[in-house]
Amino acid sequence: MNNKRFSKVLLVILLVLAFATTNAVEAIQFDHKLSPDPANKNNSFGSVTSLSEADGSITGIVTDGTKPLNGILVEVYRWTGSGYDWSNLTTTDASGNYDVGNLSSGIYRVQFSDMAGVYFPEYYDNAPDLDSATDISVTTGSVTSGIDAVLAEGGTSQAL
Repeated sequence: MNNKRFSKVLLVILLVLAFATTNAVEAIQFDHKLSPDPANKNNSFGSVTSLSEADGSITGIVTDGTKPLNGILVEVYRWTGSGYDWSNLTTTDASGNYDVGNLSSGIYRVQFSDMAGVYFPEYYDNAPDLDSATDISVTTGSVTSGIDAVLAEGGTSQAL
């Protein structure tokens, strides 16, 4: 196998592994072509197409009680039937707003974390851990809004 073809195969393998770790494999279909696709100028190694509509979203605002918080990490976990697996993430904008999209219908839980360590992390709705977080129902094609958080100042809290 020449180096160029090997690089393309390696890239496809890495993409598959990346999606597998986020439980998204069932939501995508890789076009198995390894040669450039002239019809798709943005993706020279084939295309990724959706097998299921994963266009639900969770939105909200994160504040400290008085002002919006920028750059808060918002992570979403999806119920699998036996536990919660990481699903998607985003960060808040300057107005404290966030929108985590690309979610299929299901039950989710949300975590809010300050990567700078100024505010304590929490789960929706003011829960200290994933097990005690509130379930959020998402329906494909709909926006689940009002999933807000008020983070307390004080730094990072880590369970030992």
